[in-house]
Amino acid sequence: MRWQQLEIECPLAASEAVLALLHRFTGGTVIEDTPVGKLLRTYLPENDDLPRLLDEIRQWLANLPPELLEEGPPTVRESWIQEEDWAHAWKAYFKPLRVGQRLVVKPTWQPWPPDDDPGASRPGDLVIELDPGMAFGTGAHPTTRLCLVALERHLRPGMRVIDLGCGSGLLTVAALKLGAAQVLAVDNDALAVQATRENCQRNGVDGCEVVLADGLGPVRGQWDLIVANISAAVIKVETPRVVERLGPGGIFVCSGFYEGWDDEIAALMREEGLELISECTEEMWGCLHGRKPR
Repeated sequence: MRWQQLEIECPLAASEAVLALLHRFTGGTVIEDTPVGKLLRTYLPENDDLPRLLDEIRQWLANLPPELLEEGPPTVRESWIQEEDWAHAWKAYFKPLRVGQRLVVKPTWQPWPPDDDPGASRPGDLVIELDPGMAFGTGAHPTTRLCLVALERHLRPGMRVIDLGCGSGLLTVAALKLGAAQVLAVDNDALAVQATRENCQRNGVDGCEVVLADGLGPVRGQWDLIVANISAAVIKVETPRVVERLGPGGIFVCSGFYEGWDDEIAALMREEGLELISECTEEMWGCLHGRKPR
């Protein structure tokens, strides 16, 4: 079997929109910084549906809003890669990563501590063994790191947590290792649901339920913390549902958008009754923390 490799180099202003597009059509994307923006690399399997998917992606890129293209249009490179090469190609970009004070995200095929830095480990480290497969989420993206730091800051043992848009399950596993009593992981991608289940099993954590769903519509009950590392458009739709499902004093952590969206999303959070308690940015990506009044 062959895979179509897409490499899309785009200006920073357009990269969030292009990343959201690729997440719609593919299971995962490798993100690299470039002097002019971001290089996004993803893979599509060779099948009868591939020509249609490629046409949709090309048309969508050709119709990006002009305000995102002031620094130039995206450039697209397409090439073929054999399955045995694809299975290992992206792994070269995934290295052990410390996030915050205690969390360490480690690919299953890498040692911890690294052979070249045996002093990297610390007492009390919470090591997350991760194989994302084709799902989004290795910890390398700024929004994922921002969410991990937020979990370390806000999560208290015994909390009930929702991971909305769980991807590889990284935030789900982190929440359970930080002491959550229960995590409901939600994603609309079957590959993400599978990856999350496998990574929970791989890490030996209990209390995880993974559901295939498009947002919080089918979710019931009250929850202590909801984390959503998804696009700005989805956050805007889901915020009212988040507020309904948070218990008094509950925390909402959202990221996945450029800091230019901060004001609009923060205003929406306030309109829905949340108190904005923190605004964080990393590499021009934003993360907001809100609290529901007691």
